[in-house]
Amino acid sequence: MLHTLASFEFSPTPKILFGVPAQATIINELKQRAISNLLLVHGSLFDPGSPRGSGLIAECKVFHITVHTMLISQEPSPAVIDTGATMCREMKIEAVCSIGGGSVLDAGKAIAAMATQPGSVIHYLDDVGTKMHPGTTLPLIAVPTTAGTGSEATKNAVISTIGEGGFKKSLRHNNFVPAVAIVDPTLAFTCPLDTSLACAMDALTQLIESYVSPRATPLTDALIEHALNDIVLHIQAIASGDEENLPARTKLAYAAMISGITLANAGLGLVHAFGSSLGGLFTIPHGVVCATLLPCITRTIITQAIESNHTATLDRYATIAYLLDPTSDSDNPYACADILDMLIDFCEIPKLSHFGIVFGDIPLIVAATHLKNNPVTLTQDHCTKILYARI
Repeated sequence: MLHTLASFEFSPTPKILFGVPAQATIINELKQRAISNLLLVHGSLFDPGSPRGSGLIAECKVFHITVHTMLISQEPSPAVIDTGATMCREMKIEAVCSIGGGSVLDAGKAIAAMATQPGSVIHYLDDVGTKMHPGTTLPLIAVPTTAGTGSEATKNAVISTIGEGGFKKSLRHNNFVPAVAIVDPTLAFTCPLDTSLACAMDALTQLIESYVSPRATPLTDALIEHALNDIVLHIQAIASGDEENLPARTKLAYAAMISGITLANAGLGLVHAFGSSLGGLFTIPHGVVCATLLPCITRTIITQAIESNHTATLDRYATIAYLLDPTSDSDNPYACADILDMLIDFCEIPKLSHFGIVFGDIPLIVAATHLKNNPVTLTQDHCTKILYARI
């Protein structure tokens, strides 16, 4: 007997080349597309003065590809995107290759999109601008060097200004999904340990929030369940100092990529809502925000689900607990939160106060946090208690 499925939409994904050597694959993709004038948006690993960066540029020259470079050293601001877009227009750039962490990939994505439009990116950002981007973009090759945001597979680029009145908002369109995602897990070998762990927790958070989202679908469920399986063991392997553990790096790279695909289709919840408000107001790594708040928010949602008899949500958290640790107590509704508490302790994730955030900042943070896409009803009072617990 055929069972009826609820209707759903699934956003496009890039051409994915996983577990391949980055440099050779980049060159091959550029040759296939007959690109002769490239903007390389990069972090420190592929700086032109580094062995990897100079090697890539030298090989491009062999194939008559002119390379212009742009360093992204922090989360991209509107000014950074506007500068890159202007460079693309003036230098008649044909494609963008973005190699780095989530901020670098987001910068490349936004630059490629804004290269086709006049004016500042700020006019096109969610909840900030008033213009709708038509979706025209230069081809983008996205190459992550960390395993966290999954930006290589998403349709949005997060742009930030930090401080009073600051924001973290997205430039978004289905057409902004990179043309190609090249995922070489070995690029993360030299990533600092604290960054590796924060990125891994960001990916884990995205998978969990997508799984319990009201917008989850059978397709996102299947992807998430496969990506969550055994992920805790691989995070612990990296946290224990085995930073060149290829199976662990491969698992985390895969999980991050899948989290990008699923968040684009199922959405994210309160953890990332806090990531947006905290990231706009304070200088704090996004992955740390996710990691430090995830267990407490998970516990709060489970409590609300128990009180409202929301069995579907409880069942989802029970499944997550089993996937994270098959030996977990199936009779304990808080098993998932307990596992996550253990994990952030194991990874030595700091509290918010480590970054100068104090109790007096809580009302400002709560006021800037948008409550949406959660599986149960949450209030500003819940938000306040969560922040008090993690300062």
